[in-house]
Parts: sequence; structure tokens; C-alpha cells
Amino acid sequence: MGKSNDSWEYFSYESREDLPSPIKKFLKYLKGEGPFFFDVYEFENIIEYFLSYQDYDLAKKAIEAAQYFYPDEKEFFFLKAQLLFRKGESQKALNLLQNIKSFYSGDPEFYFLVANIFLAQNKFDKALRFYNKVLKNADIKEIDYYLMLIADSLSIVKKYNEALEFLYKIPEKHRSNSILAKISDNLQKLGKTAEAEKYLLKIIKRDPTSESWWNKLGMFYENIGKINKAIDAYLNSFALSQNPEEYNDTEYDIENIYFQIEEELKLADLLYENKQYQKAFLFYEHIGQYKSQKPYYFGMAECLINLNRINDAENLLYEAIQKGETTSDILFGLAKVAYEKKEFANAVKYINDAIKEEEKAENENIRKAELYNFKARTLSQIKQYNDALEYYAKAVVLSKLDKEYLKDFSEFVMSKGNIGRILRTLAKDDNKDEQKVVAKFITERLKLYFIAENKKFNEKRIKALIYNIIRNRNK
Repeated sequence: MGKSNDSWEYFSYESREDLPSPIKKFLKYLKGEGPFFFDVYEFENIIEYFLSYQDYDLAKKAIEAAQYFYPDEKEFFFLKAQLLFRKGESQKALNLLQNIKSFYSGDPEFYFLVANIFLAQNKFDKALRFYNKVLKNADIKEIDYYLMLIADSLSIVKKYNEALEFLYKIPEKHRSNSILAKISDNLQKLGKTAEAEKYLLKIIKRDPTSESWWNKLGMFYENIGKINKAIDAYLNSFALSQNPEEYNDTEYDIENIYFQIEEELKLADLLYENKQYQKAFLFYEHIGQYKSQKPYYFGMAECLINLNRINDAENLLYEAIQKGETTSDILFGLAKVAYEKKEFANAVKYINDAIKEEEKAENENIRKAELYNFKARTLSQIKQYNDALEYYAKAVVLSKLDKEYLKDFSEFVMSKGNIGRILRTLAKDDNKDEQKVVAKFITERLKLYFIAENKKFNEKRIKALIYNIIRNRNK
């Protein structure tokens, strides 16, 4: 949702089909149309609507209009305090609330806002006192709701133990799946992954046909490094998801399609990284079945290359080019195919084209580093060692010392020429001093490329990284 500004560029709201009628009316009022009448309740809804979309400029305009028509209405002062707090002006918000506190005696919503302001000001004891006033004054039916809100506020400022204390006050029989998930999230932040897992599994036991909860479980396992369990959870989530043919062209379904594609792509990538290439291929292929979605040629081709189906991968990539897909990914795929077929001159040609496309697109350096590292390996195969060394070094510089690229650079320096043979011999020894000599030599060689690229060079750190690579190379 676009924010408004001084030129009143807020008309993007009018494209929303589900825009509430008071909002439409207020936008027309701001454009000078009318006359219009707004009662207090309408203004409250309008202000809360803009606050919910974090459109603070329009929320401010709505408050100003409301206070113009109803200057003595205290609720608009309260909403103004909310706005100030959300904009980071916590002391101004607190001062405003101080002026109207007599009108809100016993109001849990008022106490909750005051507590959150104190929390933002790192006055935890005062915040806690007002959170307890919230619970003391809330209707019994609202206690669980406020316990959850308080826990959310505490979690935001990383008070995870304190957040759990409030969540645990919610009786077991009242704990919805959302509450269980919040308990799990806070436990995970505290590193208590076994306990966190138990709460997520409780949710799955309650609701085994929920796509979203299986997906959350998959994300949990992925975060703690249990990749096989993550894959199983994601597969369950996918099995419960909507088929591509069932989606329509409504705004709701279009948003869901993008979300679904993102989730499938994540699963395919995870399967690929876990070397489950056949399954990964099926998911990359499935992505192309959604309306207006192009086939994911590069992902499919990568899987086929790893399955040693080189010709199939090549045919797929040529099909992509025939359909106008001459992206750096497709060209990189063709370079990999040529490399596997030992057609190194073609591999260099394709990787050069891929690098040109990547540079035109101005994509992030980590992607270019991958292309440079591959080019270095290819140049090495056709004995263009000086150029290979240059691209190995460029990959290290661009990737900000990625360990794999640093390892490739070090190995290459130690593998070529008379000096390389001497370095390799020294590195094989258990003599740490000699290994440090090798690390120093490689560091000095790499330093030249950092200077050429005007990049900072932490010699001590890089020397230590290279030394560790050399020391562990034969283990």
C-alpha cells in the first residue's frame, strides 16, 4: 500500500475493489469533493484503517479532520497518541496521554498503550506495572487476548522469557493454534528447540490437514538444520495446497499464486541442495503449470545436469532460448552443459555472455562471484592460468571471502607451476610454521586483487582463513 505524501499521491487506494465506503468518502473529501458528513464512529474507523496499513500521513490527515469537526472528542486524542507512538515519538505520545488519563480510568486499551510506550523507552518495570493494570481491568473474556498482545510486545523487544510467562498464563484449554505457535517461536528464540518442536507438533496433531501449519513446521526444521524433516513437512504442505488449475484471476487468487510459487521454489531449492535432484526437478517443473508463469528452465536443467542427463538439460535450455529466455541463468546453464561435455571453449563463450547479462541487470555481487568462479575453473581447463587466477581472485573479492571461493583460490595457487609445487609440498607437512609461510604467500597474492578493486583488506583475518584451509585440506 503506497504511502501518501505532501503531493497527496494517495489515489492508489481507489484501485482497491474492497475499499470500505468511509475510506472512499474520506479520499474524495481530501480532493475537495463533497460536502460530506462524518460521524465520530466513521472517523474512528478511518483513522484505525490508515493506522493498520501504516499509512501515517493519511492517518494524520484523518485525525486533523476529525479534531476540526469534533475538537472535544477525547478518542481522537487517544488515536493521535497511537500515531505518535508508531512514528517513534514516544515522549510526545506519553505527554498527550497524561492530559487525557482521567477520561480513560480503568480502560485496558489505554493502559496497554502506556505500557508499550514505557517498553519502547526501556522502562521495563513501569511497562510491567501497566501490563498488569491491563489484565486487572480487562473483561474476563478479553484476558487471553491481552495476554497474547502483551507477549507479542515483549517478543518484539526480545524479552522472550517474559513473553512466555504471559503466554503460559493462558489456560491449556484456551490455547489456540496461534497461541501454541507463539509459545514455540519464543522457545526457539531462546534456543529451546526440543520444547519448541513439541508445541508445533501439538498443532499438527490438532490440525493435520492445514497446509500453513505444515509449512511453518518445515520452516522450523529448516532453521534448526534438520533438513530431511523440513523437506518432509514441506512435502506435506505441498500435498495439501491448491492445484494450479483451481486458481482464478481474482486479486485474492493472484496473491495466493505468488505465495504458492514462492513456497514451491523454496522446497525445490531445498531438495536440490540436499541432492534429491529427481524430486527437485518435479517441483521446478510444476511451477510452470501456474497461469502466466514461465517454466523454471534453469532449475530443471541444473537437476538434469546433476542426474547426468546432459543432453536433456541442453535441449531444455535451447528451448528456453527459442522462447526468448536469454537470461544469465540460462546462459550459465549452457556453460555448465558445455563444461560437462568437455567443450571448454563453448563453456567460456556462454559464461562470458552470462556475465555480461548479469552486469547489465546490476544484480548482487554474490551471483557474479559464482559466475567468476565457474569461469576460472573453465579457463584452468584450457590452461589459461593467469586469467583463471584473476577470476578466482575476483570471486573471492566479490563474495566477501566466501570460504568455498577462498578454498578454490588457495588450491589453484598451490597447484600450478614450480612455486605451486613448493607450496603444495610445504602444505602437506605437519609443520605449522611452513604452513603459515604458504598462507602468507597466498594472502599476499590475493591482496593485489583487493587493492585493484579498492576493497578493504583485513590481512590478519584473511591469512588466518587461508591457514585454516591449508591445515585442513588433507583431513
